[in-house]
Amino acid sequence: MVTVYFAAPLFNQAETRYNAEITKRLEKRGYKVILPQRDGFEFQNLTELLSRHLEKAEIDNAVQELIYLLDIGCFLPSSDAVLAVLNEPLDPGVIVEICYARLLGKQVVGLRSDTRQPFGDYSSRFGGIHFFPAFQCDYFLKVSPAACVDAVVDSIDSCLRRIARSKEQVKSKNVESLIKLAEKIFHGIDDIHSEEGLEKVVKRYVQSRDEVKRVLSVVSVSL
Repeated sequence: MVTVYFAAPLFNQAETRYNAEITKRLEKRGYKVILPQRDGFEFQNLTELLSRHLEKAEIDNAVQELIYLLDIGCFLPSSDAVLAVLNEPLDPGVIVEICYARLLGKQVVGLRSDTRQPFGDYSSRFGGIHFFPAFQCDYFLKVSPAACVDAVVDSIDSCLRRIARSKEQVKSKNVESLIKLAEKIFHGIDDIHSEEGLEKVVKRYVQSRDEVKRVLSVVSVSL
């Protein structure tokens, strides 16, 4: 079974419904789809459990770090390919995910169903998207906003069938340390939505905070 990580914006009903419809149809065709809006953390439950272990001022940072570790350090490495929605405005998280996917040796299918064209004409090969993220894709699907979902999934399926599973990941100290940390926090936890599973994640995170700070070290400067 081919595992597909679905990188897509998920900030309104239209986006989440579209993602869910694509996912449902791909899973009917035998793919295992990792859909962050469904398979990722439930924010309220995560925040509540973190509040039992951390000060209030620390919780937002902890939520961000855990989401990043789950998506980049766990979900992406366990996938065979990435399906990325590249509609306007381009989602920063999606761009980071497809760049990491390429770094890990995963193949990327870009999906664009948007006629907005901030960087060129819609008739061009990338449909007016900025060419940098487009060049991160092995396959780039430009579909009409009026196209039915089944037809879109037919095209996605056609691309995914050509993708060979990646057996070796690109060696990078930064990526390796991220994956090892994610493994330390999430290993053996089958259901992060259960109270028991989420409690284990939070406790492991709290115990590993020094390592988290080292691996996800960012110097933030305000002027």
